Amino acid sequence: MATSYRQFVNELYEEHVEEASFLYEQRLAFLNDPELAWFAYYSEELRLEAHLDGLIIGGERALLITQETALEGDVGVIYTLISLYCLLDQRDEFLGKINEFDLQDHEVQQAIQLALLHRMPDSWHDSFLQNKFNEQQKLLSLFLPVLIKLDKIPSNIEFEQIFDATSTHDDIDPISYIQASSYFPDKNSNKLLTHFVVNGSEEQKDAAVFSLYRLGRKHIVEQTIPKVKHQELPLMSIAAGASNAFFTALITKHETASWDENSIHCLAVGGVAEFIPELIKLLKEDALAEFAANALFIITGARLIENVLQEDIWVKDDLFEDEVEAFNQGIMPQRTDGRAFGEEVEKLSASFKVWLDWWDQNYSQYVSGKRYRLGMLISPVSLVRTLHSDFVGNVIRELSYQELVIRYKTKLFLSTKDCIQLQQKSIQALYQWATKVDGKYSQGEWYFSGNMQQ
Repeated sequence: MATSYRQFVNELYEEHVEEASFLYEQRLAFLNDPELAWFAYYSEELRLEAHLDGLIIGGERALLITQETALEGDVGVIYTLISLYCLLDQRDEFLGKINEFDLQDHEVQQAIQLALLHRMPDSWHDSFLQNKFNEQQKLLSLFLPVLIKLDKIPSNIEFEQIFDATSTHDDIDPISYIQASSYFPDKNSNKLLTHFVVNGSEEQKDAAVFSLYRLGRKHIVEQTIPKVKHQELPLMSIAAGASNAFFTALITKHETASWDENSIHCLAVGGVAEFIPELIKLLKEDALAEFAANALFIITGARLIENVLQEDIWVKDDLFEDEVEAFNQGIMPQRTDGRAFGEEVEKLSASFKVWLDWWDQNYSQYVSGKRYRLGMLISPVSLVRTLHSDFVGNVIRELSYQELVIRYKTKLFLSTKDCIQLQQKSIQALYQWATKVDGKYSQGEWYFSGNMQQ
């Protein structure tokens, strides 16, 4: 209980900081949940903005409380503090405090990068900041995601700096450098990017493939693929710029090999009409049925829904004594009618019969050899509509955006890590661009860097 007005106000600001930190952590979890719609976090995002507003109203006292808490190392509080620096336009204060954080911690780097991505004022980008990058290499890594977003890679940054940073600083997350490499036509970038395609983490492999594609170096990707261990191939990122031959080889290979989630998602990205019956066959395999159903939806846009019981999850400590013995034998509490506790939810059908019946009725609508996304022939407009769909997760949304860049050469920016309101603005701009260029491309065909592929 507060015993003074000052204590009451301080506790109020501390609560704003705590809630903002929690909502940041919750957002990170949301981004990795494929079951949630991309805009499902919108109400929580508004709550986060409200807590930041409360801290801004609190002025210097609220900022000081946030600074003191951030130095304890909580990444959510660090995100909150950097957001406040941006909203209050306190660039010099930010630059003066940055070295007080553990910049060797990748989660700390991520929190700072996301805060800058979401809220950095345009006015921060000037010659003063560029000079700071020369003094402190790690500072550049923190700013690169937002500089890519603004298309303002500093003119005084050479590719050698990018290469040196990723080669000599193990404590710097190289993802943003890999992404920035696509802004440098320097052919030395091939060495850096192919290194990450072969040896990088899953995320680094994807980023390196996308950068090579953006540079128009599809042949480098094709030459590098055989050097990657089969189980480590970044199949979905390769699919974002591949031709029909890649997908044909994928299907041929799986005539004798087992399918998995990634290879099934590749068929969704390819979207060729002939893939639909192949995916329907996979519905017979219980372990693959859900992936195949999702891929069918991505290609066809058909929402074949069924109601299923989502059973409650039980914890032993929450049970009555007479229920514990049954629980120990694997028997969960049941209703009086013998049914499990839970609620009915709508779910995309993974029934072989349901999809086969649908295909029998609709196959004539699909043209052999053509690509489809959500039931539409693939084109810039259909890919942008995929970005806005209520039912498409961030994995396919990210790949759809990459296709807009790689296949159709859009220069516009979208990040699935951005705030939802900012994503909506990006999608609106992309849609305006797509409607202007859509007529230049044959719908449902394979393109790379604006040119039709065989």
